Amino acid sequence: MPTIQKLKTLGFRVRAVSNTTWGSPAYLWREEIRRLGLDKYLDRLFFCRDVGWRKPAKPIFMYALRELGVDPSRCLFVGDDPRWNLRGPERMV
Repeated sequence: MPTIQKLKTLGFRVRAVSNTTWGSPAYLWREEIRRLGLDKYLDRLFFCRDVGWRKPAKPIFMYALRELGVDPSRCLFVGDDPRWNLRGPERMV
């Protein structure tokens, strides 16, 4: 949370690209994010169940960028696990 709060105060738009537990629908995770009060910090959510690809696959990141109309060079990706959160974004540049 400190990282997300800091990015928001610096004027960044914050989006989430996330895997879900296999088979679980994205709406359950959206509800959980609302329940935890995290939705006020996130401008948009992209779940693997919405896209059909799991991180670190490049297509989930491409989908998010295309939906947002953002070039990869204008993005900063922050993650908590290098296996899932670095390989995909590194392939974008």
